[in-house]
Amino acid sequence: MAKENDAFAQITELANERFNLYRLAASQHLTPVQLQRLHQIDNELPQLWDQHRREVAQRAWGRGRTADVRPNNDR
Repeated sequence: MAKENDAFAQITELANERFNLYRLAASQHLTPVQLQRLHQIDNELPQLWDQHRREVAQRAWGRGRTADVRPNNDR
């Protein structure tokens, strides 16, 4: 569960940083370094959300539990 909290903590931290960059952009032009950081955050957040969703699902369904295999009756 600590790992899950770490992923969510990273999401929160990056979302706050992105918010502050957008707020700054509303009043001035961003530097190339700031723009690069904004793009980096935009690329990292979807991956972190995916990781967080997987961790939540794993916790909800239990570790090591295999999925039920349904027969393919389409034939």
